[in-house]
Amino acid sequence: MRLISLLFLTYSLVDVIGNEVEARTESSKPPLRKDADQDKMGFKLADLETARDISEFVAPEKPPKYFGIDIDGTMYAEGQEEREKNIKTFAQVMEKGHTPFFCTGRSYRSSMSIFGGDLENNTTYKGYPGVYNNGSSVYDKDGNIVFSRTFQRDFLEAFIAFLEKKGIQNKCIFYTETNDFSIGEFDPKWKATLDSRKIPYPEPKTAQEILNMKVIYLSVDCDHYDLGNFKENVDYLKKISSSGLYNVTPGNVNKALGLTKLLEHVGANVEDLGYIGNAENDIEAMELSPLSFAVANAKDDVKEHAKWILDITCNEAGVAKALALVYGLQIP
Repeated sequence: MRLISLLFLTYSLVDVIGNEVEARTESSKPPLRKDADQDKMGFKLADLETARDISEFVAPEKPPKYFGIDIDGTMYAEGQEEREKNIKTFAQVMEKGHTPFFCTGRSYRSSMSIFGGDLENNTTYKGYPGVYNNGSSVYDKDGNIVFSRTFQRDFLEAFIAFLEKKGIQNKCIFYTETNDFSIGEFDPKWKATLDSRKIPYPEPKTAQEILNMKVIYLSVDCDHYDLGNFKENVDYLKKISSSGLYNVTPGNVNKALGLTKLLEHVGANVEDLGYIGNAENDIEAMELSPLSFAVANAKDDVKEHAKWILDITCNEAGVAKALALVYGLQIP
């Protein structure tokens, strides 16, 4: 009888202790927001432990030395006033000794052209360091390319043959480290899209000339490619851009790989990295960075991968807010 009583007492204590530990664990979690707030911020209840309300944000004691910033739908705001807020806050971060930089699907040339003289007039940033073409080209602070990956010639042959078979060879941009090209004159319809995105026109070349180039990146008006033995997510990656063109990189190249190569080059680790973006091509970078943000205009399936979700969009100077929160700044 004593043995039974002792066992009962032991089980009761275990149950009490277990419940107490569980209660302490639950109380240590960030509070869940109301359904209305969840809908407003654009993610599901199940995602709250990874994607959190920006009102809960507490600035890190040691802010990241490096902060990668996407351009389209993130850094670039349609309004001049909001665009200047982003740029001037970017400059303040630099003045404090940190390194904000572009991490974008755009080429270096296209990235610098979209801001006109605003970037040059308000910062000392010349686009270096930077991760461009969705990670296919990485520049150090002096403008040297420290990483790039090119398509194999046989892949390009298969890709161009596919384009010609579909009659869309003039709807593809072929990027090298320094320039961009099209087979013949680029499609007039897409020229209007490039104009709206402030993307320079590609230079016309023949297919043979392009085959002899070191191509690192493709933008094409097509979402499915019949390339024989070449397989998506093995031989190439595909991401849709905000312009509606699909961007293709060699092998496993994405923004996260480009960021990793940059960090390796400067002798930093991922704990030194912050990031902000809005689109499908930002997902891996958001997952890589321990301090990642999504602007409010990001799609729900992108927000799920960010650590923090802003309550304002790119056109409301979302980048300025994120940088101000992280680095303790006043937005100009």
